[in-house]
Order: sequence, then structure tokens, then C-alpha cells
Amino acid sequence: MRATIALLMSLLLAGCAFGDGRGFATIDGTLTVEFSQDEFTTPGGAEGELDSLDISFLELQLEGDTAVEGGTEHRNSVLPIPGTFDPVDRTSSAAFGPYEVDRGDYSQFNAVINRLVVGGKVGDETFRLEIAPEGGIAIKAQADLPVNRERAPAITITARLILPDNLMEAVDPLGDENAAAAQIVANIMADGILDATWVRKAD
Repeated sequence: MRATIALLMSLLLAGCAFGDGRGFATIDGTLTVEFSQDEFTTPGGAEGELDSLDISFLELQLEGDTAVEGGTEHRNSVLPIPGTFDPVDRTSSAAFGPYEVDRGDYSQFNAVINRLVVGGKVGDETFRLEIAPEGGIAIKAQADLPVNRERAPAITITARLILPDNLMEAVDPLGDENAAAAQIVANIMADGILDATWVRKAD
């Protein structure tokens, strides 16, 4: 996987879901989805073009094992992402938060796509593929996100998901829909890039 993360953080983060509920800090931010290659060639050699790529997210996730009295506890904090993104021929962004944040030592940052609708044409034929796998499509990246300071900060994150140029590689959208959907998911998980930067707000 080529998913990468550029979270240059030394204090940080989390969401509001499954931590200890103490509301240790807060997070808000922006998620941007980028895609730059709307033309493709099918395995049979036909030329195709995407005209829409509607994406909805289940959430952003922060995961990690946190030291607690008597051992460690796995924490999974979530940042819900509203709205629908369509990055074809544009940069598509949405704000999220603020969400409360629990203490935790988070080592993984995930973006989970809930639903993806791909539309376009091959030659004179149009297609529409709706992809909504159980559990979503998770693009994962390693992170070092301790949220453990005595006085928690409020943090703004700028996150970016770059969909791969080979999104439609080995995909025949006019053929078997299940096979086409599975290949698109595989391409995203293999070559999607997730990164983010953060800024601590002034007290």
C-alpha cells in the first residue's frame, strides 16, 4: 500500500467515539478529496471517461493502543464527515467538527469511504457503478498521535485523500458490475494516498 501520512504532530488528536468519554481535547478541520485522471482504457482497449465520482464517507478514524492502569486499551475515535464529494474536474472539500477528543496514543489514521458512485461512458455507452462494500473502503496510514498532555489543545486538521490515477485500471464498467466494483476498491486501497497537517489553536 502506498497510503502515506504527513501528520507532523507531537501532541495530538482523536475523535469522540470509543475513548473514555472525558472530552480531553477538541478537533475540527477540513477533508479534501482529489482526483486528476478521468480518462481511462478498458482491458479490451476501448476509451472511456468519467464524468462523476460521488463519494460519501463513513468517518475518519484514529486508532491505537493506550496505556491504562493494569495494561493497555485499544482506542478507536471517530470524526464523522458530512456531505458528498465529487472530485472529477475539481477539488472537493468539506469541513468537519468540532468534535470532542479523548486521551489516547493513536498510531493509525484511516479514512473510510461508505459509498462510491462512478459514472461515465465508454464509447457511446454510459455506465453507473454503485459501490458500497460492507464495512466501507478503508484507506489507512501510520501516524504518531499521542493525546496525553496535561492541558489539551484544540486542533485544526487539514486532511487530504488523493484517489489514484489508476482508479479505473483493469476495470470494464460495461462488463460484470461486481468484478468492476471489486477492482476499483482494490485500486483505491492499493494506491490511494492519505495525508494531513495540523495546527494548534491559540489558547
